[in-house]
Amino acid sequence: MTVQQLEHLADGLSVSACGQTVVLDRTRVRTRRDGHDVAFIVAGTRLAPRLHLRANQLASASWEDISGALQQIVRRLVCTGQA
Repeated sequence: MTVQQLEHLADGLSVSACGQTVVLDRTRVRTRRDGHDVAFIVAGTRLAPRLHLRANQLASASWEDISGALQQIVRRLVCTGQA
């Protein structure tokens, strides 16, 4: 997967979490020497998760791998109410 594909996937991704559907918004991917920093907002909340992917993680990941990881992060945050 490329950075551009990741941005396209994450921006607007809908996630079902604890009986509600939330949407990822304003996805930004910054390339760093040791990988990629991914930041986004969960629309309608104050949640603004960030994660770091090593360069080889992104390069070898499929659309499903990254989508599943983002959904898992968002579900955990929304369902526990952590910011």
